Amino acid sequence: MNKHLGKAAAYFAAYMARTDKFGHEVDGSKPADRITAYEYDYCIEAENIAYQMNSRGFSTGELARKLFESWKNSPPHRENMLDADLAEVGIAIGYSPESQRYYAVQDFGRPKSAAIHFEVTNRTDETLHYTVKAVGRYNDEPKPIELPPGWKMTHSRCRPATIDWQWTKEDDRLEAKDRREIVVTKTGAGYHVAEQQSDQKLK
Repeated sequence: MNKHLGKAAAYFAAYMARTDKFGHEVDGSKPADRITAYEYDYCIEAENIAYQMNSRGFSTGELARKLFESWKNSPPHRENMLDADLAEVGIAIGYSPESQRYYAVQDFGRPKSAAIHFEVTNRTDETLHYTVKAVGRYNDEPKPIELPPGWKMTHSRCRPATIDWQWTKEDDRLEAKDRREIVVTKTGAGYHVAEQQSDQKLK
């Protein structure tokens, strides 16, 4: 649980209950805007919302089960709840006496402080080509990276990733680890990749 995400969720649940408007942008802002306004410095974020209504009312346990089941049975909402890269959550419920609806909000986040930072250093006399590909959800096709001789490239990623080298076979990949320097040199046998702890704090 994160208190900043909790405050953002509480604000939005109360807003929907007060206005009886339902939707991720009914207050004129996006989920990312709201959690930023409540001082959550996010790397990635997601939001689930739902409402339940029963003229006879709900017990606390019954309401929680119905809200949870509605998210569980909806593929996009279920994906948010099971996304292992979303490390923190804030949850809140608001009640509207007018409509008798209970509005629920789950705000998920991974803070920038949990981002993965690493470097690739080219110690060859040739331009290197590689890609950095996200692992898991939202793994879009990566763009090729060119790294000239003697250059160093610093990367920052919000999700786990692998590095694919142009000169290796498809399944020969290196996991991108936080605060690591990956140094590429060339010997008579070909390219050599070495991984070492970075001496400096990467951002």
